[in-house]
Amino acid sequence: MKLLSILVCLFMLAGCAKSAPYDDEIMYDHASELKDIVQIVDGEVKFGANDGLSSDAIIQKALKTRPNALDSFSPYSVEFAISGDDAVVLMCDGNVGLIEDAGCTAKVERILWSNPEPDTCRFALDTSQMCY
Repeated sequence: MKLLSILVCLFMLAGCAKSAPYDDEIMYDHASELKDIVQIVDGEVKFGANDGLSSDAIIQKALKTRPNALDSFSPYSVEFAISGDDAVVLMCDGNVGLIEDAGCTAKVERILWSNPEPDTCRFALDTSQMCY
C-alpha cells in the first residue's frame, strides 16, 4: 500500500511538471534582435526614398547592409508588415505566433511564446494607435 501511494504521488508530480515549449532566454534574445531589425526597417520606411517601391523592396533595401540578419531565427519564420510610415515584425513557429513588435516603440509589444496558441501567426498590432 505504501508503494502504491508513492507511485501515485510520483505520477501526479510528473503530470504537474510541464516544461515550457519555448525557452525564455532564447526567446528574449530573439525579441531583442527583432527589435533592432524592425527599427532599421521602420527607419527606412519613415526616412528612405521609397516612392513606388513595394513593401518587400523596402524591407530588402533596409536590410541590404545586414544580408544575414534573419538567419539566426531559423527554424522560425519572420514576416514584416508596413502600414503607412510604420513597420511591424512577426516571428512564428508554424501557425503559432511568438513575437510581434512595432518599430516605432522602445518595447516589444506582444510576447506570445509564454502562452503559445495555434492560429496566432497573424499581425494584430494597430500602428495607427501606437505610433505617432
